[in-house]
Amino acid sequence: MVLGVSYVLVVLTVLSMDVRISQATSRVDFQELSIADYFQQWMIQFSRVYSTEAEKQMRLEVFKKNLEYIEDFNTKANKSYKLGVNEFTDQTKEEFLATHTGLIRGIVFEK
Repeated sequence: MVLGVSYVLVVLTVLSMDVRISQATSRVDFQELSIADYFQQWMIQFSRVYSTEAEKQMRLEVFKKNLEYIEDFNTKANKSYKLGVNEFTDQTKEEFLATHTGLIRGIVFEK
């Protein structure tokens, strides 16, 4: 019985350590990496592939601007929330609004 309890405690401890390690390594501090490296990791995480190198460079520039906005907001804003990187970080504000807010221009609804 004592051996069984000890074994369970050891297993739980190892699992707990594994979870903490994976959480620590999954967080990426974009100040520690170059922006290009961070962008590459982001592309892998969100399965992004661009059709041309020019498009990839344009998306990298948008990504950089959005990172600057996120960092600026999080350091200056006195809010109860923080902004973060997500699958939309390579989109401009205009692109995001056009594709994800549900507004369809030019449609006339019948009465």
